[in-house]
Amino acid sequence: MHGKDSSIEKKTFASFDAFLVWKKLKEQESNSLFVQHRQKRICKDNETYYFYCSRTGYLQERKRALKPQGPSKIDGKCSAFMKVVVDSVSKEVNVEYNLFHIGHDTRLGHL
Repeated sequence: MHGKDSSIEKKTFASFDAFLVWKKLKEQESNSLFVQHRQKRICKDNETYYFYCSRTGYLQERKRALKPQGPSKIDGKCSAFMKVVVDSVSKEVNVEYNLFHIGHDTRLGHL
């Protein structure tokens, strides 16, 4: 979205547990939720996890009526993400992330 600052930032943690504590804090601050859309990728020297905004996704045909608050998916992709790389030897966690949401608001009804 034009005129919005959506820079990618980086952060390092000593362990995966420390990252999870930070992730939960950021989710609470922004009234959002980051979910893992696919399995971790395992290489010989690291493991990579991808977390995306839970609102990312496409609407599918439904047999039942929509919820009163509307669908949780935005029929597209939100810009917020976290790419997490865990070093296999040192267990150090490097996170590349963007916490700026584009394409939807952050209502509690969709969490």
